[in-house]
Parts: sequence; C-alpha cells; structure tokens
Amino acid sequence: MKIIKTPLLNELMELVENTKKNIKIVTPFIRESVYCQLLTKKQNKVKIELITTFKFSNFCSTQSDLSVLRNLIETGGKVRVNPELNANIYIFDDKKAVISSANLMEQNSELSHAYGMLVDDKILVSEIVADYNILLKEEKTRVVGKIEIELLEKIIQQIYKLNGYKKTKYTKNEIDILRNTCDVAEVPVEAISSVFQGWQQEVFNCINLTPYQIFTIDDLYLFENHLKKLFPTQKNIQSKIAAPLNYFVELGLILQFENGIYKKLWR
Repeated sequence: MKIIKTPLLNELMELVENTKKNIKIVTPFIRESVYCQLLTKKQNKVKIELITTFKFSNFCSTQSDLSVLRNLIETGGKVRVNPELNANIYIFDDKKAVISSANLMEQNSELSHAYGMLVDDKILVSEIVADYNILLKEEKTRVVGKIEIELLEKIIQQIYKLNGYKKTKYTKNEIDILRNTCDVAEVPVEAISSVFQGWQQEVFNCINLTPYQIFTIDDLYLFENHLKKLFPTQKNIQSKIAAPLNYFVELGLILQFENGIYKKLWR
C-alpha cells in the first residue's frame, strides 16, 4: 500500500496496462480524452465496468462525455449509474485498487495534482470489492441503456444548434466551481422539449412551468385540469403523471430526493 501523489494518471495507466481480466471504475465524471488514454493501455480482452452519475447538467457543462458511456456499451462493457455517487475508486482484477480524489476528467498535467492511495493488501482489496458489490445492489444504482444515452445526446445536440448557445469549454477552476456549487444547466428549454412528443412532452412542459427548481408531484397535480383539456380521453391524470416523471429522472434531467421531492437540472 502506498500514497500516490504525482502524477496519478501515470500510475493508473500502468495498472491498466498490467490488468488481465477486468477493471471496475467508480467515478462521478469521466471525459473522453482520459478514457481514450485508458483504451490505448488496456489489453483487448480486459472488460470495463463503470458506475457513474447520469446528470443532464454534467454533460452540458462538459464535465462528463456521453460518448464514453455509449462506447463502453457498444464494446461489451457494463455501465451503471447512481445519482448520489461521490466516490472515485478504481479496481484492477480484484487484486489492486486505487482510492483517489481524481475523477477521470482532467488532462494528464491536471491529474498530477490529485491525491490517492494504492491498495494491494488482499484483505483490504476484498473489502473494497465487497463495497463495490454493495453499491451495485443499491436501489438507486441501475443499468443505463444505449437508447437513453442517444436520446440525451439528441437533446444536447439540439441545444448546441440553437442560436445564442454554444458549447462551453470550461477551465479547471470553472469546472471545480460547477462541480461544487451547481448542477443546473442554463439551456434553451425548447431544445429539451422538442425531442419528446404527446403526453411526455406536455408533462415535461408542466414540470418546466413549476416556478421553482425544487418541486413535488403535488405541484404537478395542479396542472390536472390543463392536461385534461389537452387529453380529454385520458383517465386518471394524476396516476399517469408518474411515468414520464420517472422517465425524466432516468434520463438525468431531474434529480429525485427522498419523500417525493424533485429538482429540475435545467433552467
């Protein structure tokens, strides 16, 4: 066991290069530039498992890249997401592990300022693997699919196409501020709404019309009469609102808290 100070990315890549079977990654943010470096070091037969967050605002602010998730799925890797994730753990063949302050988002020179611990003690690594398996079984950990990723990519592409909005390349200091203080993306709302149709689109519009970032399902029930006029044959309006709301949570557009409290990740 040893402390890793400089540069952490080099240490990680050396571990990747020596891995024979599988790499398990737990990190809230992952960028394509660092992921591509990982692929150049990884042996072809080595499988990657990833647990990350899946927030619309993270992808808009370029803290994470959807292309990484899509590539992992297309190449046989496993991608799971948990909205409350705030850990950085890297496990290699269940024999070595790195616990670090570093997300897989910074460039090599910036990762050199991260701080971590390389663990190779058999008992400690087995405990880390056990905790990883517990995380897999948590209620809020779920598998994310290619369809969800492609739809979110479509939304973001629509945002970038609209006049007056351009993809921003944030500096590291700006990313740190965004990461610690804000998870809400300033975007043209019509770019999101335009990818939905019918009932989903109208429920999304109702959510958008709620006056505060934080809302409850009771706030959406206030739109019941409005939705009845739009869909006169629709029965049990209130019970039908839950399905698109949950879908928007799965897409990372909305963050769900305990006791039926939600947060819009756009404005």
